[in-house]
Amino acid sequence: MQLRPISALALTAALALGLVGCMSTPPDAAEETSPETSQSDSGETTETTDAAAEPDAGNPDAPIEGWPAEVPVPDGELQQDASAAGQIVGAFQVADTGVSDAYAAELEAAGFAPMEGGATEIAGTVATVYQGDTHIVAISTVEAGGTVLLSVAIQAL
Repeated sequence: MQLRPISALALTAALALGLVGCMSTPPDAAEETSPETSQSDSGETTETTDAAAEPDAGNPDAPIEGWPAEVPVPDGELQQDASAAGQIVGAFQVADTGVSDAYAAELEAAGFAPMEGGATEIAGTVATVYQGDTHIVAISTVEAGGTVLLSVAIQAL
């Protein structure tokens, strides 16, 4: 199997997403998106939601559409996400920086191994890259103003 290192764009996006998340509106002040309801002529009420906000049908625990089932979902609340060209990036608000170590252990338990070279520092933030059979996962933690974000970038092999 030929290894493809995760692109600098994905790592940068994971870090940038984490940094942008620190500056975003706090979750309790953000507007909540509620499902739309409509009533048909027969009197039945139906509820619809934005399909983009729904988890991947193949992975009911997916926080982001397309999240691979073999990649564990970190503990925390999804704050922001992005995906393009087979890459998925999510920023999760977590309780503390220790969640990063716990998530790394979950990745290893799921069959992911730290890639050669270990952790890499980018713009003062340490990112660690793990490789599994079908995906590469980069994780980093950003802490600012009492908020801790765990960024997860996923790329298919």
